[in-house]
Amino acid sequence: MRRPILFGPPYPKSAQSRNKHFHCLFFMNFKTRLLTALLLAGGILYFNACKDDDCCSDPCENCGSGYACIDNACQCPDGNLELGGNCITLSAGTFVGYGPSCLCYDTLALAFLGQGVDRIVQMPFVLNGAPGSASTNASYYEKPDGDSIYILELPITCTYQDSIKVFPEAFGKVQPDGTMLLNLVFRHSVTRKVLDSCTMTMKQQ
Repeated sequence: MRRPILFGPPYPKSAQSRNKHFHCLFFMNFKTRLLTALLLAGGILYFNACKDDDCCSDPCENCGSGYACIDNACQCPDGNLELGGNCITLSAGTFVGYGPSCLCYDTLALAFLGQGVDRIVQMPFVLNGAPGSASTNASYYEKPDGDSIYILELPITCTYQDSIKVFPEAFGKVQPDGTMLLNLVFRHSVTRKVLDSCTMTMKQQ
């Protein structure tokens, strides 16, 4: 008589063997269930941590104008100007200065274009969140002890004491270390009376 085909391990005959068999099966199932539970718990914790830390989103998704994604962060590349939430590309040789004590400008950038005495100066700015630039005439004097510049009126005006419109006048001198010392004089738009002044050290980019 042919023995029936059994699926799985042969069934032990003795009671001791049966107990041992069930003991092994129990612990095998227990280990499998425990491992599955641990994997599920780890997956849930990872999902929640990812959701809480927002590590699944692109950190550079909302970079402003001109910014680059560097080391998983929005950064303004070297040589550019960070101004009003924008990263502005500057022309070569632009002078950039920071003067928190100045009336109209805490950050100022001047790019001189052309040759000789009569030149054009460009000044980047941000208006209503959008970057732009304005330009005007400038006198540029090349001198052995350091170039000098004069700008009758910077192309962007501002107000004094929240009501008086002023025009900034600029005098600059390039120093031996390559920086430019810029003196700003703020004149009344009608009387031309000097209402305020400041000095700013500008570095060439």
